[in-house]
Formats: sequence, C-alpha cells, structure tokens
Amino acid sequence: MKDGEFLLFAWWGYSGNKGNPTENNLYKDAESALKWIEKNTYLQKSDLVIYGESLSTGVAVELDTRYLFKLIVLEAPFTSISDIAQKKYKIYPVKFFVLDKFDNYKKIIKVFSPLLIISGMKDEVIPHSHSVKLFTKANDPKDCLFIGEAMHNNLYDFNIDKKVINFNS
Repeated sequence: MKDGEFLLFAWWGYSGNKGNPTENNLYKDAESALKWIEKNTYLQKSDLVIYGESLSTGVAVELDTRYLFKLIVLEAPFTSISDIAQKKYKIYPVKFFVLDKFDNYKKIIKVFSPLLIISGMKDEVIPHSHSVKLFTKANDPKDCLFIGEAMHNNLYDFNIDKKVINFNS
C-alpha cells in the first residue's frame, strides 16, 4: 500500500461473509485488518486514517481507545446502540436488553487521534443530536461538518469529500 491507497473489507455477517456481526466480532475484524496492514505494508497505525460510517463508528471509536492514528473520521455516529434502541421503542426498557452496546459516548473521551465528525442534520436513522453530543465531549484536536439538508445516506452529495481530504493536512 502506498500513500493514497486504502483497504476496504466486509464485516462478519455482511457481504456474504459467514459469522455473526456482534460487537466483539467486529472488533476482531478490525484488529485483523490492522494486523494485515502492518504485516503486508510499510505502514504503522500512526499512518492510518480510520473511517467509520454509521455502525462502524463504534468500531472506529473502540480502535482509537487502543491506538493512536493519523486521523479518525466518524460519519453519522451514534452515542450508543442502547440510546438508538431506546429512542425507537420509547415505552419499553429496551436499552437494558441490548447486548452489543457500542458505547461511543462513554469511550469518546479516550480518543486522542485528531477527530472529524460528519453528520446530516436531517438524519432519519441516527439523530443528529448524537453527533453533537460526541463532538462536545471529544478531545481536541477535533472538527465537525454538520450539513443542514443532509440525511443518513446522502452526505457525499454535499461534497464532504473535500473536508475529509483536507482535514488535518
């Protein structure tokens, strides 16, 4: 891998992969990818940009509690899966029954890599308020890109690639 190259992989239980996409299994997938990069390239963790989108923001945050990266980007992040579940099923105590917590809000204070949070203010899947809470609690250096008209799956329609590419460069 050379500068400008990237590695994309599919999680357990996605894209035809066998297995269950549990919180711990997704962490194992990410650790495997990091090991592969370090074994097969000249890159170190401090050279890498970790990009998490939606569910994978939980994995990105967890990785950054373990290692220091060049940059971490969280696109449409959530505070925790428990918070998402509780909002969806307001009258039931579902947050107590969620097995895979992905508690980004608890962990974000342990993130020390430069951080960029991107969110659509009209996100219909993960409320924009989750991004605001994470950004407020996060350590510096940090930046955000909150797009008024964007939803969960159309952020790149608003040219966020330019912000991502130019952040921390």
